[in-house]
Amino acid sequence: MTQEPETSGGPPSQSSSGEAYRVPVTIAAGIVGCLVFLNGAVFAIWSYVAGGFDLSDWKFWIGYSELIVGIGLFVWLLQWNKDLDRLDPTIRRTLYGYNIFLGTMFLAAILILVNILIYQHGHMVGLKQSYDWTSQAVFTLQDVSVQQAKALTKPVKITALYQRGTRQATQLEQQFQLYTAVNKDITWEFVDVVEDRLAAEDFFKKYPDALVRGAGGFLEPSIVVTFGTGEDAPHKVVKDSEIFKVDMKEMDMMTGARGGDRAFYGENAVTSAIRALVEDKKTSVYFTTGHGELDASDSEERSTEGIGLLKQRLTDLNIKAEPLNLIKSEVPSDANVLVIAGPKSSFETGEIQKIRDYMDRKDSENNRTGRLLALFDSPKEVSRGAPHDANLGELIRGFNVDAKDNLVYDRVSAYQRIDQLVVEIDTDTASHPIVNPLKNLRLLLIRAREIAPMTSPHPPGMPGAPPEKFQVTKLFSTSPAPDSWAEVNYEARPNPEDPKNTRGPVCVGVAVSEGGSPPPQANPFGPPPPPSKSTPVAVILGDATFACNSLVAQRPEHENLFLNAVNWLGGRIADIGIQPRVKKYARLDLDNAGYYTIIFEPFFHMVAIAGFVAGLIWVIRSDRFQLLWLPIGATLLWSAFYTVLSIFLVGPLSSEATRTTVLRVFLTCVLLWGVGVTFWLARSRPTRAAEVT
Repeated sequence: MTQEPETSGGPPSQSSSGEAYRVPVTIAAGIVGCLVFLNGAVFAIWSYVAGGFDLSDWKFWIGYSELIVGIGLFVWLLQWNKDLDRLDPTIRRTLYGYNIFLGTMFLAAILILVNILIYQHGHMVGLKQSYDWTSQAVFTLQDVSVQQAKALTKPVKITALYQRGTRQATQLEQQFQLYTAVNKDITWEFVDVVEDRLAAEDFFKKYPDALVRGAGGFLEPSIVVTFGTGEDAPHKVVKDSEIFKVDMKEMDMMTGARGGDRAFYGENAVTSAIRALVEDKKTSVYFTTGHGELDASDSEERSTEGIGLLKQRLTDLNIKAEPLNLIKSEVPSDANVLVIAGPKSSFETGEIQKIRDYMDRKDSENNRTGRLLALFDSPKEVSRGAPHDANLGELIRGFNVDAKDNLVYDRVSAYQRIDQLVVEIDTDTASHPIVNPLKNLRLLLIRAREIAPMTSPHPPGMPGAPPEKFQVTKLFSTSPAPDSWAEVNYEARPNPEDPKNTRGPVCVGVAVSEGGSPPPQANPFGPPPPPSKSTPVAVILGDATFACNSLVAQRPEHENLFLNAVNWLGGRIADIGIQPRVKKYARLDLDNAGYYTIIFEPFFHMVAIAGFVAGLIWVIRSDRFQLLWLPIGATLLWSAFYTVLSIFLVGPLSSEATRTTVLRVFLTCVLLWGVGVTFWLARSRPTRAAEVT
């Protein structure tokens, strides 16, 4: 009978004496593989941080080549020793370690690759590079800031004269990083006037206007934004009071002093500074006065008669905003946009002629330079005896627009009252640049009127028909009929069945441009001629109340609508979008007890849960439920240790804070014990049934 060879009777060294060299080779090759892989990871990360997936970068090829070599070396070692792992315990333990390392590498590579693919190409499947779930959008730059940063033609450097480690410096650094992520030509640095005195002195010699003295003669922090390179590069100084503003109407609940937490205007300040340095010519906006319009000098947030908040926002955006009395003066020559915000009395003939002359102004290329933003209030708001359109009807009808003498009602979107409309910017129809960034947002219009585009008897492009001089685009409308209508007899009870009414959807806002329509087509069978150049002319809205301070302070979309209209009329296309937000950081005031509780309690909870679950899994897999007391005792000792630590850091056990945090940890342990006992009972029941059988 043939005797079987022994595989486990003798010592491992005898069965593998011919392969003794494998152990040191396997260990040495594994160490080399680890070093090669880690070195490749360093080069790969370095290459990606420096320039993304740049195939011309030598670091890219070295890094990913070493990653492949390291993984290949481990795969070869596992394949080479697959027949000896049961013979030599040293080989077996080494291969187990390599298996774990190789699995970890593959897992890390998969996670990193998935993240990179989502970051680079996630937009193809509707995913964003990152998601900001903070209520104040702390980690997001708004559309206008992103557009400004991407459109830069020269590098921008931001120097912050703030003391490092302060809350203000942290918020600014976070903001600067967002700008750098959009455009790497935007760089930043901090000059600590306390620690870097020599650097600060040299900086103040170069930029003496950055030496700002605040109240009491103390040095006020600031940032300096420089556009371009060289000694003569233009710069702008932004004071700390323009970045962090205190609302004096609020009250500090801790001290009782006037002035709450400082709101962060960092994005507004930086974007406005960049815009001021980039723009060659400043845009000028004038608000008409003397006819009951919204008051541009009234900045009270609760006011329904002022438009001062929007005027201030225009100033923040480097736009000149001034009042204009047409009775006393002509429209200034530098006027880019003329705003008529809710007139309640009629314009005189001479004033209307001045507006006509302004709207007929042309530049050297014969392009219209006069632009009009007209906000009409409800006919009910007009002064007694005054025409409903303030004598502006004939003027705007020249632009193919008619401001109707009616009042819009909408049952579906009514807000508190049937004549208060919540108009949603529809995703399917919001194609105009003014409203396109406001998709899915809602506007509150109070007692709006219909703004109707005047129809042309000739369809666009009709052979032999003259081209339309003005193109009218609807911006937003009400709900379809029968839920909305424009009531002609608005002094009586609403009657949607009145044949004189305009049935929904009712247009309440239009944008007018000159040109852009196809010229007459001489040959009906030939290709259509290209459209002419389009120039903004006017924006006419059927409500002025949306622009008052009270609603602008409550609804940021109202501010964005007004600013988008001004930017479109003024030719500031890069500034159209969602404007930078004011970020109010919530302050959490904690004593030592609360501070240490927030730091240590979650850690002790997680360790207790992880430790008990690991112990319970060991008990279940080894079928040694008699040792269940070990994880229970460990968590009991852990909770006792936390009790001692809480007494030392938080306070005596008699204090409510200490008792509360200790009780929370102890209840977590009790819950874990209940889970363990449940498993033990479930396991012991079939065992007893088997013994009875």
